[in-house]
Amino acid sequence: MDVFERLYDYQVDRVKQIIEDAAKAQPQGTVFFGDSLIQSFDLQKYFPQQSFYNCGVNGATSEQLLLLHDDAIGRYHPKQVVLLIGTNDLGHTDESRLMDGHHQFDMLDVVYQVFQLIEIMNLKYGIEHVYIISPLPIDERKKKTDIRNNARLRLLGKEFSNFVNEFDNVSYIDVFDDFLDEGQLKKEVSIDGLHINEKGYDILAEKVKAALNI
Repeated sequence: MDVFERLYDYQVDRVKQIIEDAAKAQPQGTVFFGDSLIQSFDLQKYFPQQSFYNCGVNGATSEQLLLLHDDAIGRYHPKQVVLLIGTNDLGHTDESRLMDGHHQFDMLDVVYQVFQLIEIMNLKYGIEHVYIISPLPIDERKKKTDIRNNARLRLLGKEFSNFVNEFDNVSYIDVFDDFLDEGQLKKEVSIDGLHINEKGYDILAEKVKAALNI
């Protein structure tokens, strides 16, 4: 099946742009791969001297990242990958995953898909290092769904942090508590209860810089 058939219409142009940008990318750089939190990350602003490439796709799930690895990683020939994913896996409403009106959801499916993605990065592309950023909290008063809440997002992050020990070249960047205030996403960094503003990216950039020793 064509990859584009597995994307939402609003994602297709973004993926085409990622493919186009790959032709201008320098090998041995760093690819940022993930959902809208990555796509909106202004890498040029925070890392102007680095060969960093933004391959974030708005609305992406871990399943979609698995489909896009050839275009978003393989074409770039990166040395490192920074990955942020998971929120949309917990946030989408898919009628095919409903039974008796309730979501049938297994968080381990998400964990396994990310695990598969890292194995592909290592075996197929020889990535030197992968950095997994923890899921960020949400404001449950605005963005909570049947299966997406801060307890599950924290648990998903814990599952990610547990499996990084299976790899010699994977590090976990835990930012969950940096964005949390009284159990919710901090109001001062939030746009809509899910996405973050410039203040939020200031925090995220500092955590990434520390992890990458920049």
